[in-house]
Amino acid sequence: MLSVMQKGYFQYQPTPILRPFVDCYWLSFGSECIQFDALPDGAIDIVYHASPWASNTWIYGTTTRSTKIQLMSDNCYIGIRFRPGQYRHFLSISAKALTDAHSDISTSLFRSHQSVLIEAGELEHIDRVLLKHLEKHPPVLHVMDEVMPFIQSGHMSIPDIAAVYGKSARQFERTFTDMIGLSPSQFRVIDRFQKALKLISQQPYIPLAEIAYAMGYTDQSHMIRDFKRLSGRPPKDFRELR
Repeated sequence: MLSVMQKGYFQYQPTPILRPFVDCYWLSFGSECIQFDALPDGAIDIVYHASPWASNTWIYGTTTRSTKIQLMSDNCYIGIRFRPGQYRHFLSISAKALTDAHSDISTSLFRSHQSVLIEAGELEHIDRVLLKHLEKHPPVLHVMDEVMPFIQSGHMSIPDIAAVYGKSARQFERTFTDMIGLSPSQFRVIDRFQKALKLISQQPYIPLAEIAYAMGYTDQSHMIRDFKRLSGRPPKDFRELR
């Protein structure tokens, strides 16, 4: 779940040891109400939310479409965004069950540290919590970690990647969907969308047609269709948001 950068929203990098598993931490102390679009990115987020009256810990699954998120004034939000599939080292869940959904976490590693995080507002504490967990539960490499670069490169067909995995295309898709929350083809489309979005936002002088070609779209119209389907907006809108 990727948030478009807006006022009142900040991202921070975890300690280097955690970066293979955690994409970023994000923070919002809302002095005013803010609504932003959570765009599909293949990731799962843990969100600590504290208001003047109560606090909760939520898990947000990956999304297949733009989702509007309302951040309320005088509320604190702290998020942990895991890299695709890497939440599994910290949570025993099926990503598929959380796709386009979210759920309250009543008991977990994360819930037990909620009050400390909210009161202190120290993102370094998250580093310590996650590192301590990995000391007790060392991460185990899954073959899906090895084939993920092939999915993201876009240079191999899904059936060929399944052959690398050593399973039938159907078995490969089932395992991938359970771990990531998206089918391999869905993830590939979203990953390309994210790469194009980053290039559009950071390189305002590159023509959209050139970006479409560089990202492997058949043409600019193909890229526009994907952007409208995934974000509800054409690519040019994100260039104007800079």
